[in-house]
Amino acid sequence: MLYGTSLGISSGAFTFSGATSGSINDLGVKGKLTFSYLNGSGNRVALTSGCKGKFDVILGRPKEDGGPVVLPLHMNECKVAGVEYNPGTTFVATVTCSAIDEVGDVTLLITKKGVQFNERASWTVSDHVTKAMTNAQVAALIAKGVNANKNSHGLTATVAGNVITLTASEPTADYTIQATDLLETATVAVTTPAKDCRGLDAKKIAELASKAAADAGFEYTYQDGADLIYPEYPFNPNGGALTGSFDMLVINCGEPRDFKTHEETVHQQVTIVMPHGTGTGTGLINSMYQGLVAAGAEGKGFVVAS
Repeated sequence: MLYGTSLGISSGAFTFSGATSGSINDLGVKGKLTFSYLNGSGNRVALTSGCKGKFDVILGRPKEDGGPVVLPLHMNECKVAGVEYNPGTTFVATVTCSAIDEVGDVTLLITKKGVQFNERASWTVSDHVTKAMTNAQVAALIAKGVNANKNSHGLTATVAGNVITLTASEPTADYTIQATDLLETATVAVTTPAKDCRGLDAKKIAELASKAAADAGFEYTYQDGADLIYPEYPFNPNGGALTGSFDMLVINCGEPRDFKTHEETVHQQVTIVMPHGTGTGTGLINSMYQGLVAAGAEGKGFVVAS
């Protein structure tokens, strides 16, 4: 996975001074992305339709960090697809409580979907009732229990009469809500289902970077202190709070052998991520997609944010 912040796609010689105010092709600038290839004269030029074989995607990086990253790709079987960020929806559910006139427990079960193995995914809000309670009293009792543990399960409860509204604090997090015991007469309704964002939010980009790091040999990262083994891990595009939205481009290609006794294609996949809305029009990721298609790659589709 490559994380870029700007494009360098014009013709002209590349430089490596690293000056922040450098030219559009200054590959010493962190986050500068350039697509190029060696033409028939042996000169490195911007990627165009004249490229029939090998080309490079280059990510700018200062000299003190190791210099630019160069990934060789190939136009053979080259396919590209992309997506612009489109925000998801936040989970909202209501629990409409009924009055009770029995002795027993009122219980609400909360289950968070998509939680990793061995991580806690369910919580119980329960109270023992010894006297008759109105529907509004029941709602207030359950809401109090939900809010007492909201930092754990991520739901916040508000009450209006006998209706509890449960709202997720984490965008796109999804839940199952069940009423049981004496609360089983309550009506549970999901008013706004959680919908995953299209493209990437900051949390997803960190997860994607971690998976890419695992493929590159990073080990023992799911533990406290991993940042001591790998400085700046896990990846955070902003260096502070995990915020922001990002667009994504995926490039697949197969590089055939130049010298071989039999055909053996090496397949590669590169994911490029950039901040959403960078540049003009529909963003830089889209311009990269269009440029690769114009150069000969097969366009599998680019989804523009609505």
